[in-house]
Amino acid sequence: MRLASEQDITEIISELMAKTHKPIEADTKYVLELLALTMFADKQVLAAEIQTFVDIVLRFQRENILTTKLTEADIILWYEEQKADLANVIQHGVFESWIEERLQNLRDFPDKHLLLRAIDEIANADGEKHISEKALEVLTAKKWAESLLSLYSGKVAV
Repeated sequence: MRLASEQDITEIISELMAKTHKPIEADTKYVLELLALTMFADKQVLAAEIQTFVDIVLRFQRENILTTKLTEADIILWYEEQKADLANVIQHGVFESWIEERLQNLRDFPDKHLLLRAIDEIANADGEKHISEKALEVLTAKKWAESLLSLYSGKVAV
């Protein structure tokens, strides 16, 4: 069994950094949809979850995780326009294909760990993390980990 050398690790990190990109506006749609779906996972959307969602989007913009310049009113309007479609994802058996598409579209998003923490923040906003919110979080992390492992599986000999 051969462990990766320091040079191998440096090469892998350099390659990862070269392939990451700064968020673009197209990413924003998928980020907002993924985060908003967290509110619908337990089939009960509370004001605290909506406010947390808005706060996270504003924070992501301030920290340049998202490049958009949405106001609080813009974010709430987006939510209002999307909520029927998001509720439909949960209620009508299209979740698996929907989530696969979103996670695939976000596979190169550079700050996935921040998205996972944001999902967790929204899930906990109402004081209780429902099992379906936990499942969404675990599924998202698992899919991204599988994608990353498959991308770099040939890079390190074990």
